[in-house]
Amino acid sequence: MKKEVSALVFCHNEAHLLEACLESIKWCDEILVVDMESSDNPRILIEKYGTYTTHPKVNWSDELFPAFIPTLKHDWVLLIDPDEVLSESLKLQLNEILDNVEDDVAKINVPCVFYFKKHPLRGTIWGGNRHVRMLINRNRVEITTAVHASISLLQGMRIVKIKRNGENIDHHFWASNWRSLVEKHRRYLLGEGQRMSVDGHKYSFRRKWVSAYSSFWNSFVQRRGYLDGWLGFKLSLFWSWYNYAKWNALRDFESGINRQRVLINN
Repeated sequence: MKKEVSALVFCHNEAHLLEACLESIKWCDEILVVDMESSDNPRILIEKYGTYTTHPKVNWSDELFPAFIPTLKHDWVLLIDPDEVLSESLKLQLNEILDNVEDDVAKINVPCVFYFKKHPLRGTIWGGNRHVRMLINRNRVEITTAVHASISLLQGMRIVKIKRNGENIDHHFWASNWRSLVEKHRRYLLGEGQRMSVDGHKYSFRRKWVSAYSSFWNSFVQRRGYLDGWLGFKLSLFWSWYNYAKWNALRDFESGINRQRVLINN
């Protein structure tokens, strides 16, 4: 028996991308689009496909998962960004899987191709044989606000990973230019310090530099960023910078906690 699916989309000034995304998920039984203070007026477009609501802009959409996922009608939830478009082959495959999905499956991950501008990435940590989270069962996961770590499996649950066949692709038009890429990751950094602290990390000058070096090596060499030429080299440098900056965010988070303790003690 096919499981009913709710789709959740967060958007901010992405009306130019939104229609292709919504068209590719119109097979879902419910679509909720949360508009975060857009100036490009996407409401009429959204209501063609689903339900429209608003929320003040946040730094990363995962912050809003605990607020909106419980309000959806169905337990299976498709999480997608406005810059993603599902291929016809992938849509058919997802529906086939949902027809017979087992009770211990909490997530379904799908093959994904990331694009910088219109260039499909062959390497780097974003390119190659990449899979991303697409569907979750909200009763089988823990949902938090942590950046890049907001959905975790409950004990005994598992992930189904769809094998790539060349056509079953989530096309992710991830970065239209360098400016948008940097702005997006600067917002992520606002939550990285706390996330790293919760994960048990302590700031270390040495580990910061090791992380920066190993991140570049992993992206450019191990994940074959060299296949994308100069773009792959620059994206790998960017990934190195981001991992360096995460440790600075952790340092600042720890400093803030220490200042609070001093104030409390005084």
